[in-house]
Amino acid sequence: MRRGFEFHTQLHLTIVMDLIPAQERMKEVKVNKQIRSRTILLIGADGTNLGIVPTREAYEAALEQGLDLIEVNPNGRYPTCKLLDYGKWKYEQKKAIKAQPKHLPLKEVKLSAAIDSADYFVRVERAIKFLKGGHSVKVTMEFKKGYQRRKEEGHILLRKFTKDLKDVGLWDGETRKAKKGVSLLFKPCSSTKEVAEG
Repeated sequence: MRRGFEFHTQLHLTIVMDLIPAQERMKEVKVNKQIRSRTILLIGADGTNLGIVPTREAYEAALEQGLDLIEVNPNGRYPTCKLLDYGKWKYEQKKAIKAQPKHLPLKEVKLSAAIDSADYFVRVERAIKFLKGGHSVKVTMEFKKGYQRRKEEGHILLRKFTKDLKDVGLWDGETRKAKKGVSLLFKPCSSTKEVAEG
């Protein structure tokens, strides 16, 4: 029965920790004598549930093992604390923060059906630069007044643009209505993201 209880507690702890962003965990964590509760639920360094124990006793156990007492979950009837190497734990949290996806602003590149080849390739290079930087890119084809008859040429140009970006960006497959035309959304390819985040 105790073994099942230990597994359930450790599983619950893992789920709770996964739901809290690493940056927030580092801001709020209490260590050793910062833990004010008199009684805690203690988890050993190997993940074993050691039960409800006095905080002072848990702190002394941490000192004996050359470890720290870290409050990993302040919620619940008793705060959950774990015996860990604080320096190592802090290093792992910093790694987790770096691994979190970056939320970069959307970039936009505008085209027109009447664009000349030189300007077209400038727009392509700009879009490639944004995608390599990890940004999603909205490519808008504007059908200016007097050029409505060139809509088909505009769509052909968009298809060409999509092919020119295929190595760094993926079109999401949807053609959206824009104020003066249509737009396509491109997201960085996986390999491009890895380079940008690395």
